[in-house]
Formats: sequence, structure tokens, C-alpha cells
Amino acid sequence: MAALMRKTRTLVQRGLRSSALAPLNDVVAIDRLLQRMNRRWSLRDVRATLVAVTPEAGSACSVWLKPNRLWNGHEAGQHIMLEVEIDGTRHHRAFSLSAAPRADGLLRLTLRVSARALVSRWLQDPARVGDVVTISQAQGTFVLPTPRPDKILMVAAGSGISPLMAMLEQLAAEHYRGDIQLLRIDRQASDVLLDAELAILQRALPGLHVRQHFTSAHGRLTAPQILEYATAAASRRWFVCGPEGLMQLVRVVHAEVCDTPLLQEHFAARALRDEAELIGAPRDVLVSDLGLHFQALPGQSLLLAAEAAGLNPKSGCRAGICRTCLCQKTRGRTRNLLTNQSSDAPDEWIQLCISTAESDLELTL
Repeated sequence: MAALMRKTRTLVQRGLRSSALAPLNDVVAIDRLLQRMNRRWSLRDVRATLVAVTPEAGSACSVWLKPNRLWNGHEAGQHIMLEVEIDGTRHHRAFSLSAAPRADGLLRLTLRVSARALVSRWLQDPARVGDVVTISQAQGTFVLPTPRPDKILMVAAGSGISPLMAMLEQLAAEHYRGDIQLLRIDRQASDVLLDAELAILQRALPGLHVRQHFTSAHGRLTAPQILEYATAAASRRWFVCGPEGLMQLVRVVHAEVCDTPLLQEHFAARALRDEAELIGAPRDVLVSDLGLHFQALPGQSLLLAAEAAGLNPKSGCRAGICRTCLCQKTRGRTRNLLTNQSSDAPDEWIQLCISTAESDLELTL
């Protein structure tokens, strides 16, 4: 039934776009009119109503959203792009969904709120129940494979637990009886997110074993500790979500012991490897379509450099996921901060948030 409704909706939308109906089929204008009647209504956008904000550990919170009928559903582990308007400016941010698909259709985002997290701060406060935001369809390939692995290792740092919690909920709903080892890394006990929900899942998943590593007490996680915590690591399917430092460590250990692909999701652009990367002359960046120049430090993302110079290029997740900051490089050499690969190809599309200048550049924003 749902598939038939989506097909019917698609056919209606195609008919409405017919040139024979212009200008009566101006979707943007119709959307504006619909929003005046009901902010959730749209012919093209998934709009979601904020139904609750619940406090989590420390400064974190969980945001519950109810999407409109354009939402196509999601798989546990996927993320969305969320768009809000703050002080007249539209901002975009990628968030992992921290709950598996639910019968009531609600979506949960669990987010850590910091001074620099503009969208997260807005969702926590001053956003109010009843406010409407725009979200994308579910995105990403960080999902449970089919058939389900018999043995699983999950590694999560901080809010990286979000997509893994959704996966665990999905496995519990399927009455999964395999062996799961979850290694959580947090600074201290007061930072642990979704602890009560995880305790409930441990009762529903008899094979779920949780190990907690606190960096304040035991320092940064090391490769030997991963193998110590994860028994029979070579026979497990590995999932990891966290900052780039953890991702690098897990990739190295996984490559040494496993033949199966590593399933991974990162939520921040690659950090600078060494403070020495900041040493050196800044690069001149010409924005040819605007006739403006700005300076980019070695190792600094072009997005941060542009914003430091007072420019406001389009951006979203700031982690190389959403591609909102995609622009064209017409000359010069850049390095991708995620892959560490350099390129001096002309007329190349790059992402500002994960690219750094290795020479003077010319861009078109």
C-alpha cells in the first residue's frame, strides 16, 4: 500500500511539473502558500515537527521529530541532513539517527551540544515543541549487512554511539541471538550517552557484552587494548563510529586481523596530524566569480579559511558527507583531509570542508 501511494504521488508530481500548466505549477510558490496554511505541508520537502527534547548526559540531548508523509523511512545506522533558519540564515548539519524505525514514525537525534555547535544549540534551545524543520531523506551505507553476521564488534566514541544504538535496537527487534561486543570510549562516566537505553537492550540481546573505556582514567585507547577488549576479533564483523583519531586506529588494527570490510561512519573532518602542519607560508586563494582573495594556512580547511576571511560559502555537515560545500577549483593543488590525497588537476570539483591548499588556488564558489 505504501509503495502504491509513493508511485501515485510521483505520477501526480510529474503531472504538476508539465509545462502546459505553467505558471500554475510553480512548486516553489505553491510550497510557500502551503507553509502559510500548515508548516508541515510541502510538495517536495520532508518537513518534520519537533515533538520533544529530552536531556541526556552532560550537555547532550535527544531530539524527537515527526516527519511528514514525504519521508521514505530509514535503515538503522543512517543519517539525515537537517536544515534550520537561525537569525535569517539557513544552516545545515548532518545527524545520525539514534533509533531504529519505530511504529509511531518518530525519529530520534542524540546530539552533544557545545558552544560551536550552532544547530545543536538551537535544537536544544531556543527551539520549541511544535517548531518545524526541513530534513533530507535518510542517507548513508553505514547499515547492518544482510544476512546478519553471527559475531559483531562495535566501537563507538562519544556521540558515535548514536547510529550503533539504532543498529542494536534493530537487532533486538529481530530477536538476534548472535554475539555482540560493544566497546565504548568516553572521557568520564558523566559523559556516557543513552546508558539507560543500552541497559534495556542488554536484557533484550543476551549476546551483547559492553566494555567501557574512560580516557580520563586509562588514557587514549591503544591498538593492544582493542584486541584485549575484543575476543575472537578476527572472526567478527567490525563497525566503528567516532572522531577521526579513533577511526585511524581502528582501521589499522582491523587491517591487521580481518579480511572482511570495515563498516565505518565518521562525524568530523580529519584533524591535523601534527602542529607542524600549521608551519609555513599561507596560500592565496582567489574566488574568481566574486573577485575576492583570502588566505589559507597550511593544513587549514578551505571552508574555515573562507569563513575566517568573512565569506559565507554554503556548508552543511562540515565533515565531507553532505557535499553542500562542493565548489570548482580551476587551478592549484589541494589535499583531501580525509584521504590525504593531493591533486593539481584543473577544473576539479572539491569539498571546502575537507580540502586544504598546498599552493595558491583559484576557486569558483
